[in-house]
Amino acid sequence: MIFEHVSITVNDLDQALDFYGKVFGFELLRRTTVNAYMHLDDELIEFLTSDAPNPMKTPKDLADLEGIMWSRMGLNHLGFRVDNMEEAIKTIEKNGGKVGPIATFKPEIEYVKEVQSDKLKRAAKPIKGDSWRAAMFVDPEGNLLELLER
Repeated sequence: MIFEHVSITVNDLDQALDFYGKVFGFELLRRTTVNAYMHLDDELIEFLTSDAPNPMKTPKDLADLEGIMWSRMGLNHLGFRVDNMEEAIKTIEKNGGKVGPIATFKPEIEYVKEVQSDKLKRAAKPIKGDSWRAAMFVDPEGNLLELLER
């Protein structure tokens, strides 16, 4: 079994495809009248068109953003690793995303598995120094996303 994809329901399919293409480099794999799949290498995101459009609550400020993050049940957010946080934020904001402040944090890690994959190593513990940087943001639909500089 493999993890195949994540699906996001959106009000405006064209807007979602445009945003995720320009900001993250996802490319359209296939599209129907009600959904579309985009890929970045072999990572997949499906976008479903809502049959009852309902705008999500867009956070007003950092406190509101954190309130949404820590109270939302189920799928909470998608995280994207970047090498340059400031450049990524410029791209996101240029394309309609709203980014909160950058937070630097030292994780209180209780367990780390030794792994060979660079992706997993960076997720397991800080590679450079003892901290990571993160910024929460929303896409134009109000979906909660995260930038991680690991």
